[in-house]
Amino acid sequence: MKQKSFHVYVHHLDGELSIEIGVKRKGRDLFDLICQRLSILENWYFGIQYENRGQLRWIKMKRSLSRQIGRGKRPVVFLVKHFPEDIALVEDPTCRRLVYEHCKREILGGQRDCSPETCVLLASYALQADYGDWHGVDYAELSADRLVPKRVRSAYGTNPELWAASVLLWHKDHAGMSRPAALVEYMKVVQNTTDYGIHYYPVTWVVKPVWLGVTARGIEVYGESARRVAEARLRWILIRTVRFSGRKFVVTPVFSRIPDYVFRTGSKATAKEIFRLCVGYHDIYKKTLSRRHWLYTTQCEKPPLEAPLYEHIEEPSEDDYQGRHQYKGDSFIVEKLPTLFEENTRAPSV
Repeated sequence: MKQKSFHVYVHHLDGELSIEIGVKRKGRDLFDLICQRLSILENWYFGIQYENRGQLRWIKMKRSLSRQIGRGKRPVVFLVKHFPEDIALVEDPTCRRLVYEHCKREILGGQRDCSPETCVLLASYALQADYGDWHGVDYAELSADRLVPKRVRSAYGTNPELWAASVLLWHKDHAGMSRPAALVEYMKVVQNTTDYGIHYYPVTWVVKPVWLGVTARGIEVYGESARRVAEARLRWILIRTVRFSGRKFVVTPVFSRIPDYVFRTGSKATAKEIFRLCVGYHDIYKKTLSRRHWLYTTQCEKPPLEAPLYEHIEEPSEDDYQGRHQYKGDSFIVEKLPTLFEENTRAPSV
């Protein structure tokens, strides 16, 4: 008798889950089950990652789950895929906490670049968010790994007691701050770091190797040896289309006088992954604009045009990948922009 279901072991930011799911189910079904178990409402910030031939890939929502991860005991990871541009616009407290845990894990693991002063400030906010006021925290039992990244401690060679004393000084300043407020302050500091929420991909641009960064703000290009200063920035509002063909990933700006940005990736799968990531970020960008407009109208004591809704951001179907694999963003904002720079610039078509 054929197996009708199998178990999927899910590692997430708060622990682990074991979910039994049918063999004919798709990636969206597993994603919905995880979000239901974790009580996540704003689920468009998250994704499921698995390892395939030594590379990390995102599970495709509209494809068979068993064909992507198999029916064995291969674990998957549920984590943040699309980082919010502004944590203040995230309403769901569970979503806020998971984004916070993800960022804290990356910073303590040395995956994000932070100065020593920023690390100490972040540690003080993290303790306030996790434990409350300073007098309720036993600093003697806290390991240095939970305060400052190992990379920073190794570079400056300070003993753990001095790091803890520096964190304590900042922690005392946060006395009386609620835990949710401390979490938001932590994320505000993280959002101001240079590489917050950037997904880096090694590509070739103009015959030289560079890093392509996809963020909530747009697409950025960094030098091969330095990822602190971007060589080029393309905001979503100034991008007409993104598309891929084979190993090529192409970005077309709004202004016709500017040539396309053509990047060569290592494989077609990487180009498609960048494309999917851009589509997801742009959909969240549109949702964020709607949310900000709603907040503006409510603050001006005007009736909101539309209240924010919790809804799925659907990935493009397989039909969307036919032909030139092109994705066009909404042009209701960029239509009026070209006239500010050039009279004869053609406005984008809807």
